[in-house]
Parts: sequence; C-alpha cells; structure tokens
Amino acid sequence: MTPDPDHARTMLVESRNHLETARLLVSTKDVAATFVTAYDAARKALAAMLAVQGLRARGGDGGHRVLSELMQAQFPAHRPTLREFDWMRLKRNDTEYHDPGRPTATRADVSAGIPAAEQIVDLGERFVEFVATKH
Repeated sequence: MTPDPDHARTMLVESRNHLETARLLVSTKDVAATFVTAYDAARKALAAMLAVQGLRARGGDGGHRVLSELMQAQFPAHRPTLREFDWMRLKRNDTEYHDPGRPTATRADVSAGIPAAEQIVDLGERFVEFVATKH
C-alpha cells in the first residue's frame, strides 16, 4: 500500500466525529452504542496511523488486535496510552458478541473509554501530521 496522508486525515476526522457522538450518547440509555462509538474512534485513529505509513491491518480474526500491537511496537513510550485500546477491544467484543458469562459495557466503561479514546485520537493526530509533513 502507498502512504496516504489524506485518507489518514479523513479517518481522524471520523474519529473526532465519533468522540463527539459518544459524548452526546452518554445522556441516553444506550450504553452499548456509546461505548462502541468511543471504541470506533480509537480504532480509526490507530488505522489512520498505519495508513499514513502505507500500512493496513488485515481484516478477520485479530484484525483490530493487530492495530494495537503494531502501534505499541512502534511507540514504546506511548504504550500506556495505546494499551487502553486493548481493554476497550475486549469490552467491545463482549458487548457486540454477547456471552452470558462476560459482562457487556457499563457506564463505568463509558466513563473510562471516552477519555482513553480521546488520548488515542490525539496521539493519532500528532503522528499523522508528523509523518505527513516529512513526506
């Protein structure tokens, strides 16, 4: 794949929009949609960080997990921020693919997830602009 800063920036705009939507949804009863929307903001930010480098995580089992692993490997100094995506991914899976033995997203997860997603989006925006200005 060819590095695509424009596509990366578009994904980051979508990430910001998702964060805004998640904040609006907080006041509703739809905890699942709120959490999944915040999760999608983080996921798209990580995908943007790959796109600006000409990379893409493949779909299928583990595709979202790979996003986090790739970025943590590239940015060890930012691992605490990037690791937030890991618990969010697991909670998103529990919410989307319900298993009676695993709890779905709660209001507490939303309260932690939105700021975690925002940190990942912030990191994505800084990284994409840094890489885009180098090329």
